[in-house]
Amino acid sequence: MTQDHELSSEVEERVRNLTSPEAAVLAAGEEYAQMFAEMDDEYMAARADDVRDVAHQVATELMDRGTAGPQSLKTPSIILAYSLVPSDTARLSKGMALGFVTAEGSRTSHISIMARTMGIPAVVGVGSALEEAYSAETVAVDGGEGYAVADPDPDTLAEFEWKQEVTIAERTTLEEFKHVEARTRDGRRVEVSANLGSVDEAQEALSWGAEGVGLFRTEFLFMERRELPSEDEQYEAYRLMAETFGEKPVIIRTLDVGGDKNLPGVDQPQEENPFLGWRGIRMSLDVPELFRPQLRAVLRAGARGNLKIMFPMVADVEELRAAKKTLAECEES
Repeated sequence: MTQDHELSSEVEERVRNLTSPEAAVLAAGEEYAQMFAEMDDEYMAARADDVRDVAHQVATELMDRGTAGPQSLKTPSIILAYSLVPSDTARLSKGMALGFVTAEGSRTSHISIMARTMGIPAVVGVGSALEEAYSAETVAVDGGEGYAVADPDPDTLAEFEWKQEVTIAERTTLEEFKHVEARTRDGRRVEVSANLGSVDEAQEALSWGAEGVGLFRTEFLFMERRELPSEDEQYEAYRLMAETFGEKPVIIRTLDVGGDKNLPGVDQPQEENPFLGWRGIRMSLDVPELFRPQLRAVLRAGARGNLKIMFPMVADVEELRAAKKTLAECEES
């Protein structure tokens, strides 16, 4: 977002008009956030918080204020907030958040998605009712039914404690089935695999019973860095995946980026729709110094496990043939 030309131009224009850089970033960010918030699509409207988050992070850096907020918690707590942005939850220490209650938010907002991922009860969009809880010593949160109670009386507290015991019992029961083979009622076998974006997620996926990796996105190795990863660096990442899953299949997707994401050392064209144009396999075929080291790294790591290769965004059979030819050449080299 910070590299978006329209957003940065808006900030620069405000600074030229003698607005302080910090205020310019916040004002421009809010302008674009409002555009998202007014969209009819619920998911897109919820992205307004993402824009505000980026603007506030940049402004905080400019003001040299350092980190604050939920990530500074030292005691496990229920977090009450007008809203929570991605950077708030991403930096939370494990076990510090017992629940979330926010004035803003919806089922598709960032906080709802993160709460589900983290297994933390959350109630969002309570509006001005949140103010009643600010002075409470205890807050009970029912994320399933979607309500919270400030300073519950003994009977209400007992009810919540009973619900908690039931939930824990259900989770314990489900734990017994996470490594059981999945089959339909008529006996058809269904493979349940993980969708991973980094090596760090591998062990957790296995602990939840993943029977392999249906998609391993390799973009994390290439993004947010000054130079392309070497073949050896990629090999180490793929080797770890192969050894972690052993005989279980791991499908490695070759680099899938386009004009929407910048790569160091690669001259990417500006396109009207970078999601459909020069990206995925087309970029890889046109930039052999990008494609060949990745293929060689996967081939080398394949000796340590059960790796498979997926070529992304293939538009016709000629692209597939060209990719397989390059793979065969790397196999021989």
